[in-house]
Formats: sequence, C-alpha cells, structure tokens
Amino acid sequence: CCGPSCYMYTYVNTTALALEKNLTRLQELRERVQNGTETEPLPPELRPILGEPLAAGAPTDPVVAAFLRRQRRLEELGRRREASLGQRLHRFLRRKYYLFRRSALMTLISLRNLALGRPPLEQLAQEVAFANWRGEEEEGARPEGEGQAPPEL
Repeated sequence: CCGPSCYMYTYVNTTALALEKNLTRLQELRERVQNGTETEPLPPELRPILGEPLAAGAPTDPVVAAFLRRQRRLEELGRRREASLGQRLHRFLRRKYYLFRRSALMTLISLRNLALGRPPLEQLAQEVAFANWRGEEEEGARPEGEGQAPPEL
C-alpha cells in the first residue's frame, strides 16, 4: 500500500570519475614503458609523461597536463614528508611570514582606500599583486618558463 517516504539518490561525478580513470591509465602506461613491458612506441602527445619535451607545434593534451600536474604535486608531497625537522620548521615559518605580510599589506591598502578613496584600478591591481607575492615558493611552484620577477609597487 505505502511506498517509502524518501528516496536515496547516489550522485556520481562522472567527469571526475572519467578523469581518474584516464590518469590511472596514464600511470599504468608510464610504468609499463619504464619497466620495458610496453612493446609499442608512445605517440608524440604522450611523450611528456616520460619527462620528454613535447614536439614543437603539437597540442598539449589536457589529460596529460593534468597527469603531469598531479605527478609534480605527489613528488612535492613526498619531498615534504621526507624533509627534516629544520626544513619543516623553515617552511612553516616562511608560510606564516607571507600570510602575516599579506594580511598587513591588505589591511593597510584597505585603510588607505577608506581614508583617501580608491586609487586607479591599475595601481590597485599592482598593490594587490605585490601583497599576494610569496617569493621563491611561488616561483618554484610554477611550470617551467612561467617564472616571473616580484611585482613592483
């Protein structure tokens, strides 16, 4: 006579699931090539998973780019776990310094804007970029060729 008063739906993010499946497939392919069990040569668009540069003019596959970002993140996480106590302390203090620096600069920018009015957008963008700058830590996290000098005020 009576059915359930509430139905349960299971939500599955199919995009994330497909990406995870592709990343796993690329990881397995990389391991097979490194072990020598893969007999077929890799197509040029997959060469970056072995650390080789992409052929000139070849478009970057977004899945390969996501795979490389994930691998860099995992390597960085492994380096952090194996870091000595002194290195961990240095990283902690550096992160807290830049957090405090950003907070102080943004507060000063806000107070100045309240007292004197908002400056031109270009100046404000430069000041915010300077406040957000995190030194070598940020430059080291960028992909090759995208490093930039500290913003100027």
